[in-house]
This record gives sequence, C-alpha cells and structure tokens, in this order.
Amino acid sequence: MSRRWRLALALLIVPVVFAPPARADAYDEPGAEAQAQKSTALEIGFRTGYGIPIGKATGDATEPLNELIAGQVPLWVDIGARFNGHIALGGYFSYGFGLLSSDIRRSCDELEASAEASGADASCSTQDLRMGLQVGYHFAPSQSLDPWLAGGIGYEIFSFSLSASSGDQSATVSIDAQGFEYLNFQTGLDFRVGELFRAGPFVGITMGSYDEVGASCTGDCGLAVDTSADVDEQSIHAWLFLGIRGVVLF
Repeated sequence: MSRRWRLALALLIVPVVFAPPARADAYDEPGAEAQAQKSTALEIGFRTGYGIPIGKATGDATEPLNELIAGQVPLWVDIGARFNGHIALGGYFSYGFGLLSSDIRRSCDELEASAEASGADASCSTQDLRMGLQVGYHFAPSQSLDPWLAGGIGYEIFSFSLSASSGDQSATVSIDAQGFEYLNFQTGLDFRVGELFRAGPFVGITMGSYDEVGASCTGDCGLAVDTSADVDEQSIHAWLFLGIRGVVLF
C-alpha cells in the first residue's frame, strides 16, 4: 500500500476512533427523539387566544365587521397525523365566542333592561364557527424549540342571535353569514414540555368571504322564519388570531 493511501486511510479512521461518545442528555426527555421521528404519530392540538376582525362582511355593507363584533375568543381543536416528525396533515374546528362591539352591546343592554322591567328576559350573543383542512411543517421536531408553519382552507359560519323568554314561552332569532375561508395561514413555536407534549405561542390570519346570509327563528316565534339569500356583492374579510397552542403526540 502506497504512503498516500495509508495517509488517506488514517484520516478516515482517526475521527471514528477518537470521536466523543454520543451524549445521553442530548434531549431533555428520554425517547423524545424517537417520538419526534416516528413515521406516523397521532396529533391532537388545542388552542385559544383572541381574534380581531378585519374588513367588511359584504361589499355593500356600510360599516366594517368590527362595528358588529369587536373580537372573538376561539376554542380551536386540531386533529391529524404527523409524518416523520416534520409534516402534519389534518383538520381543524373552532368555536369562537364573540364579543359585541360597544354600540351593539349598548343596544342589547337597553333591550335586556326593557325586557326585565316587563318581567321578561332577553340576551344577545354572537358566535363564529370555522372548520377545514390544513397542512403544516415542523422545522425541528426533536429539539426543545420547534418553529412551524401551517396553511389550510375551510368554511366559516358567523351568527348573531337575540333570545327572549317570558313565562313558559321563549324564542331565538338568528342572523348568519357563511362562506369559504380561502386562506388560513399560521406560524408559531412549540416548546417541548415533556416527551409527548408541546406548547407555545402562535399567530394566524384567515381570509374569506361570505356568499350567503340567512335568518331563522326557533321556539315560540309566532311566524315561521327561515330564509336565506346569496350575497350579490361579496367582500374579503380577515381574522387575525393571537394565542397559545398545546399539542399532544401519540
């Protein structure tokens, strides 16, 4: 064997022989790397925070959406699968408790006071339902800090309800607007809390438009009310979400 080949072989062997042993504490929790790199894992996430409305409900609306709803507090669930630790694929469902704008809240307070004075009860509420499919990518699933991105599409149903009751009679009138959520973009950080649990902040923005509005009444309504109509002048609106997200991997 020539001197040149002996030198090359030595350069290959020396790093292997004298390489430091792998650290047992490279990951904070035993099995965390193996869990993160599993070929497929069930992923269940829960989020909450605050959503800020942007834009108008329809193209011919005279006021922006935040003149009706100041914001929402979502209860947001993600269910899906994680592939090779990096790619997440699944669906989402969010029920948002709406916070009425100051003007609408003032009108509802007056209505509630008037109903109470006559021996009846009245209340106003608003909700926002969102559901759809999404895909995400995790950049460092086996590390203690894992940045991620996600995007999806879905459907949204926004509703405003007025309920009244007196004696053994009650009725609820609802007005809703619904349509497709064309874009649902999110980003955040996952901090590894344990071998299976991750938690951290996230920010998201959705964009969609309402293409149908309707009105309905349930209970002792007197007259049957159940109508819907297409929105002639649609308008793009958005929700900006800020909050915290927790994820369990199985």
